[in-house]
Amino acid sequence: MNKTQINALNIFVNVSSPFSVLNGLCTGNAELQVILGENNRGLWVVEEIELMDTTDIIFSGNKIELPNYKETKAWEEQINKLFNCDISDLMFENSKKNIDLSEVEYILSLGPRILFR
Repeated sequence: MNKTQINALNIFVNVSSPFSVLNGLCTGNAELQVILGENNRGLWVVEEIELMDTTDIIFSGNKIELPNYKETKAWEEQINKLFNCDISDLMFENSKKNIDLSEVEYILSLGPRILFR
């Protein structure tokens, strides 16, 4: 008879985090997914952070409307050429630094109660 064995447990937490890049010329919010997992000592750690979307982008004082993927990529290409950078990477890295992990830690403090409601 086979028994179920749990080999890993991950928690996916979606967070919003602000960004400000190009010396404040471009600001907004990033929607990120924080993936938490248990390490071999049983402690919860951030395994990975992924960029899901960017919202409320203000560039040089103007709100940027990017309704779809194609327009987003075209805008990013223009900015990348103009500033010789990867604007998407800059937004992601800056927003990652601004994540308030105390909010994520609060979720973990709730423990198994939240996992098995």
